[in-house]
Amino acid sequence: MLSVLAALGSALCFAQAAVLVRRLPPVHPVTMNAVGMAVAAVALLAGAMLAGESLVVPEQGATWAAVVYLVTFGSMGVFLLYLFVLRNWAASRAAYSFVLIPIVTVALSAWLDDEPIGAELLVGGALVLGGVYVGALKVSADASMAASEDPEARW
Repeated sequence: MLSVLAALGSALCFAQAAVLVRRLPPVHPVTMNAVGMAVAAVALLAGAMLAGESLVVPEQGATWAAVVYLVTFGSMGVFLLYLFVLRNWAASRAAYSFVLIPIVTVALSAWLDDEPIGAELLVGGALVLGGVYVGALKVSADASMAASEDPEARW
């Protein structure tokens, strides 16, 4: 039950942060990322110490390669791209980008680990892509009318 509450809490915090990013004065994305990552690192370190986890530095090269990938592309890169999307789209539409993460994960897993991709994954991926199109990309008639009347209007 605690893990479900933690997942719900993180989703609520993420949604609130997306709304705040659009409303607060602009901050350079690298600065915002650095502050967020530093706070998260301190929180994770404190949580690991409270849980009695042993703190060890990885020894294997493959582990370091995974850490470098996750830090650069999986964290900083995705965060910067998300901020770019938030600046150009409404927060509710930008949230659809995170639905695409499992599709990228499955594709990378199939490529790197030779994981099989079955019919269920293909159908599920098509449904997700269809949902993202309808929810985030398809311009409704009302939105296109409003955009034609007000050139400053966003989707």
